[in-house]
Amino acid sequence: AAGPWFEGLNRAVGVSYSTKSVPIRVQVAHKAVPEEFLSLPFTCDLWGASGVYFVPRRESGQMVFGSIDHKYETEEVKDPDTLNQALDPDLRQTFLSALFHRLPGLPQGGRVSGFSSMYTVNQDDLHPVVGETSLRGLWACNGFSGHGFKLAPAIGSMVAQQV
Repeated sequence: AAGPWFEGLNRAVGVSYSTKSVPIRVQVAHKAVPEEFLSLPFTCDLWGASGVYFVPRRESGQMVFGSIDHKYETEEVKDPDTLNQALDPDLRQTFLSALFHRLPGLPQGGRVSGFSSMYTVNQDDLHPVVGETSLRGLWACNGFSGHGFKLAPAIGSMVAQQV
């Protein structure tokens, strides 16, 4: 479970797979919002061209937002150790415009910030790679396409039972 370092780790120990797991850069923005917007549910626009999603974070008084549209999640990270962790200014504006389109009453002032991170995608069929490798004792659990956090307890339990 090495995330973006999965392919490099396996190469280093001589393990290969029939699929390729690739680290993809993902960007997210956030901005402070008035109290009345903090009770909104997680929302994702599956019909619009933007694919905008937003989720209020009451603890910080912020709205976290981004897009699930594939066009914003195609930048392959060649070296995970040199990831650009900033939110690109043009993408910040794209996400912000989509957010204001879906929440027209949201005040447009205030600072918008964000960050970039990575998740690993199995490029061949989008399913995670899970199981013992050709190197005895080395188990693979990777390529969850951003879903690893929620699947980790079940996958961890399954692998623990096999080990």
